[in-house]
Amino acid sequence: MNSLIIQGGKIIGPSNILEADVLIEEGRIIRIQPDLAAPGVPRISAHSRYVLPSFVDVHHHGATGYDASFGMVQTGDQFSLDMDLMRSGLKRWSQYLYSRGTGHVLLTTMAAPVDQLLQSLGALAQVKAADPRLQKQIIGVNIEGTFLHMPAYAGAQNPAFFSEADIGILHRLQTASQGLIAMVNVPPEQGEKGIALIQEARRQNMVVAGGHTGATFDEFANAVQHGLSLAVHFFNGPSHSSYKSFSGGGAFEAMLACDEVSLELILDGYHVSPTYVRDAIARKGVENIIGITDSMFVNGMEGVDSFLLAGLHGRVSENGEYLRPIDGPEEGGLFGSVLSMDSAFSNLVTWLTTEMVGFWTPHHRALSLEKALVMAVQICASNASKKMNRPQSGVMAEGAMANLLIGTLSDKGAGYQFSCEKTFALGEEVFSL
Repeated sequence: MNSLIIQGGKIIGPSNILEADVLIEEGRIIRIQPDLAAPGVPRISAHSRYVLPSFVDVHHHGATGYDASFGMVQTGDQFSLDMDLMRSGLKRWSQYLYSRGTGHVLLTTMAAPVDQLLQSLGALAQVKAADPRLQKQIIGVNIEGTFLHMPAYAGAQNPAFFSEADIGILHRLQTASQGLIAMVNVPPEQGEKGIALIQEARRQNMVVAGGHTGATFDEFANAVQHGLSLAVHFFNGPSHSSYKSFSGGGAFEAMLACDEVSLELILDGYHVSPTYVRDAIARKGVENIIGITDSMFVNGMEGVDSFLLAGLHGRVSENGEYLRPIDGPEEGGLFGSVLSMDSAFSNLVTWLTTEMVGFWTPHHRALSLEKALVMAVQICASNASKKMNRPQSGVMAEGAMANLLIGTLSDKGAGYQFSCEKTFALGEEVFSL
């Protein structure tokens, strides 16, 4: 029996922080309590450090040169699906994410030629099937861009590659990926075809999201009644908003009003101001907020100033902290991110412990560090796991899967910084400083 005790850490649980030991056996958390007696079981000290679930990112396009839609970048703007490159590149990508505390990922595709996606998803499926570490880390694929409909709401996606809401395309992509598709974005303005696609996706147990959408409130609410339950990178996209009374308003208003809908938030401080993050949490409740990165392939790469992806030009900001489109209607907008989940977690703890004047809510009080850490774990791990119907992950609790981190939290004066020291996947140490 493979056993391990993580000793003396500050355990961030579902409702509080407890200084205790964690007993792991066969990939599961068996017991959490102080001063565990288990003679002969190997121990790792976590004294003065935090122990928390590894992060879950359900909207991640790639990093370290890998892109879910096109494969491994070679030189300039050329990508390759060569299997040797894919194997070595995904191994590097995986280790980078583990080093930043991300234990579970939905690899996310953008608007691209369907034939290209069939090839890239097929290559991904082959590499994943042969690599036990990737099998633990990649929990599925998120089809974000294929079924976008209205160019006005394209954001940093290429309208030339939009497809109608077609069940046949979804089936082809699912077959190519060997069943990996776990989430699909279906903007609800496509009428009966869109509703049929939502129903088919739900029949296959996929999470249905809505974003980059020009839908009215009524259209979006109707899609929710048929199974849509997630707003794609809320505040970004863009998605239709209307202050007028016609058709109930826009999709943006429906995302807020429909209790069944959770909100993705990109927590880099650029896509969404900290004030709106606090407002969204207050409006929807912490249980309905899911932190994401929207990370692109240039994340974790050095020496990249500009790039071309799916026919769209982008550039890295001067401070290296965000991406912008170079030209086109989105000049001044953003193009995915270079965010990692440990930074998202750090940002969130900082914002939650800071007193703020809100836009929708008059005043946000500064929360205690303990309360902020518990909420940040929910937003960066637990809520996404529940949305993906994986309730035994993303939580420090007896019986849960032993996907967890050991790390430190430093107060830098201008904010908190979380640093990952060790990452475990089903009890196996997959990263250590």
